[in-house]
Amino acid sequence: MILLLTYRPGMPAAFDVVTTIQSLVIVILGIGIGMSMSVGCRNRPRRFLAGLPLGTSVALLHYLGQFGYRIPSSIVWDLPLAIGSCLTGLMLFGLGIMV
Repeated sequence: MILLLTYRPGMPAAFDVVTTIQSLVIVILGIGIGMSMSVGCRNRPRRFLAGLPLGTSVALLHYLGQFGYRIPSSIVWDLPLAIGSCLTGLMLFGLGIMV
């Protein structure tokens, strides 16, 4: 999001405040849940599961942030690519916390 704040697209651009705050709150909660599940836990499957709320919250942060970006144009997502990026992110967050 910081990068988008400094980006100058050559047209009027802004952020929807409510959506931006929602994405921030969601990622803070996801980090809290994921880390509280993993800290001090030696059980690898449980640590993998701890990465799932973390990865989900980061994906929601990303896509809600994009949804809240206001430009005089249309934004179109490639649904299979978006779903694939979310699933890949979940697996990587799960593996990262597990390791």
